[in-house]
Amino acid sequence: MDLDRRDGDAAARTGPPPEAPAPDPLSALWRGARIRVGRMEAVTGAARGPLELATAGPSLYLVERGPCRLQVDDSHDEWIEAAEHDLVLATRGARLQVTCDRGDGRPTLTVVAWTIEGDSGLLAPLPTLLRLAAGPRAKPWQRHVAVVLASELHGGGPGSPALLEHLLQAALIAAARDHLHGDAPWLGAVLDPRIGPVLALLHDHPEEPWSLASLAREACMSRSTFVARFTERLGVPPARYLAECRMRRARVLLRETRAGLKEVASRTGFATESAFCHAFRRWHGESPTSFRTSGSPPHGR
Repeated sequence: MDLDRRDGDAAARTGPPPEAPAPDPLSALWRGARIRVGRMEAVTGAARGPLELATAGPSLYLVERGPCRLQVDDSHDEWIEAAEHDLVLATRGARLQVTCDRGDGRPTLTVVAWTIEGDSGLLAPLPTLLRLAAGPRAKPWQRHVAVVLASELHGGGPGSPALLEHLLQAALIAAARDHLHGDAPWLGAVLDPRIGPVLALLHDHPEEPWSLASLAREACMSRSTFVARFTERLGVPPARYLAECRMRRARVLLRETRAGLKEVASRTGFATESAFCHAFRRWHGESPTSFRTSGSPPHGR
């Protein structure tokens, strides 16, 4: 047999090797995030008047008895109608009024507090309230995630907290794709072939000694062009965005770990502890130690 001919025929049949998939900056940004599930409780409204809920951070609401309307306090624009078994994600702390116009008018919800760790300005573009419908008209991903989340909230087995955390993250990523459009500045920056990869680097590695020159090299642009394009896309210059990434990581390390100030400084890109403390106080108006002790106790590293 003619081996050369046989190899040539095989190459003709199979064609060139497939190209590597293009980088996905949105996935890169979420890769550094981590959902943590916290306190869980069931609440029931009074027979008359709205049920008032207030949370300091993000929350998940499972509607046990409804349908009901969840409205951000003092806002006529931010509200959601939710049926029984629907889930509502609050992407940030808010005061909510929950009303139910059917049955005995007493909405019942299971409330789950959660936080997102890592360098995550990722929730900022999303609306305060997102509904994960469980009914037949819901999108398939919404229905499946809502059903599994509800099942775990009602008494999942071993590994349930970890499963809840992964399901919440999946729901948020899918919600980001559904609620953001190409003309949204944040998403436009993420999808920009020059700026998107730089954002991923800043979120994943804010501890690196980034400079305008090094970031411009990563974007394959001149410094002036890079700064102009970055600022146009994000609304802030690169130095400001990097500072925000570093401060977000610092807040997580201070609240969620037992890392000392010297280690926090190193992991957020500061050469010395004093430089970090000075920058943190300037940014937050209080010292890192005060910030750490004013919140919930750390959970360990």
